[in-house]
Parts: sequence; C-alpha cells; structure tokens
Amino acid sequence: MLKPFPMKAAAIVLGSAMLFGCAGGNRIPATSFTSYEDFKAGPEG
Repeated sequence: MLKPFPMKAAAIVLGSAMLFGCAGGNRIPATSFTSYEDFKAGPEG
C-alpha cells in the first residue's frame, strides 16, 4: 500500500496536468476580434 504523501503528490500532479492541458487546448486568439460591431449592449441596470 502506498503512503498518503505520494498519492497526494500524484493527485496534484495529475490534476495540474489536466487543468493546464484543457486550458491550453482550444484557445481563441485575441486577434480574431477585429471590431466591436458584433457586441451589443446588455440590459440596463
């Protein structure tokens, strides 16, 4: 049986890898927005 520390460390490493993998996967570059005509004002208030 593994000790709690290696399991916790492995969980942190795997969680970080999944988080950064998903976050860096489908990234829309900021240059794709060339004008503000596509944006409409929301409801007032």
